[in-house]
Amino acid sequence: GIAGAAGVLVGQPFDTLKVRAQVGDTTMRRLSLRGLYVGVIPPILTTGTLRALNFGVFEATKAWIADRGYGRCDALSTTFVAACLAGGANSVITAPVVTLKIRQQTHGGSLLKCLREGISGGVHSFYRGFPLHFGCESFGNSCYLTTYFATKLWMDDDSFATRLFCGACAGWAGWI
Repeated sequence: GIAGAAGVLVGQPFDTLKVRAQVGDTTMRRLSLRGLYVGVIPPILTTGTLRALNFGVFEATKAWIADRGYGRCDALSTTFVAACLAGGANSVITAPVVTLKIRQQTHGGSLLKCLREGISGGVHSFYRGFPLHFGCESFGNSCYLTTYFATKLWMDDDSFATRLFCGACAGWAGWI
């Protein structure tokens, strides 16, 4: 949870700038530090639960695949499939969180105001574009976790510095 919150706090200003650029906002130069963190509350509140769900589903799926003889628990193909399913499971929760965050980033307003507007549009309004979101979450999570474990295998070392390097490689692969 702490690692996820730290990632959100570091990444939020970049995400806000990206979203503003995507919607054609030309006022980005006038954003204050506070403006860069608009929409940060939903991801901060959910990151611990989402990380726990991601790794829980990931590890349980790897074990299920291995127990049924479909693959070895340490195989990268097993990692890829398990991470894909874990990302897909997370997407059901992350879709409304991302929708709220983007509404705040693009339209401003408080979290409660954006939540009320979303609810008035019906639950489906939180899942607009869900198939694309599902694809990004499942495939992105697969790229992320498979790269992390593949890099660790390649490095053949479990030091702190190696784990940091592998995490950085995983982050790059997840975004690419």
